Amino acid sequence: MHEEIALRVLAELGHGGMGIVYKAQNNLLDNIVAVKVLPPGSHKESTLARFKEEMKAIGKLDHNNIVRATHAGEEEGILYLAMDFVEGVSLKDLVSANGRVEPDVACELIRQASLGLEHVRDHGLVHRDIKPANCLLDTNGIVKLLDMGLARIIDDTASLTIDNNENVLGTADYLAPEQALNSHKADARADIYALGYSFYFCLTGHAPFSEGSVA
Repeated sequence: MHEEIALRVLAELGHGGMGIVYKAQNNLLDNIVAVKVLPPGSHKESTLARFKEEMKAIGKLDHNNIVRATHAGEEEGILYLAMDFVEGVSLKDLVSANGRVEPDVACELIRQASLGLEHVRDHGLVHRDIKPANCLLDTNGIVKLLDMGLARIIDDTASLTIDNNENVLGTADYLAPEQALNSHKADARADIYALGYSFYFCLTGHAPFSEGSVA
């Protein structure tokens, strides 16, 4: 990356369809950050557009229950987003490792996630990918929402879903019915639905409908 940004990659933290996340050292600020970049060789227009939406969306957010963005940009054709590095475990991994969560603890985890989600809504955004894997519990017991990659500015007349002939964005186990039919029309209620399903996962150790096909 550009010399003035001075990011040194330390390790890969994870990857998926929307990008690769690295742990990196910011030599100018002498701190550790998480850097998300578009997969190398990815030329699909909808993927590029969604990543740009993520950079615009997450840059507006500043809340204790959301992972904060530090900077974003493009270097040699590679888009990247740098965020605070948070030590912790996702609710998905927490339940996978320790089993279902006690009801009082689950209520507190989801309460915190809902505060972050309210902040997202207050800024005119829909997360559209709320799920246990995107709710990070840090070492201080604070829940932080991750991955605004599917966020959409509510009053934006453009639709990535319709423009790119993609009717479903999100994760099937936690999708509201209206989002499964057409994510262009999903609003804050779809996020609340997904948060409720995440609550169910914490309480039971599995998604409400974990059997069968995606359809």
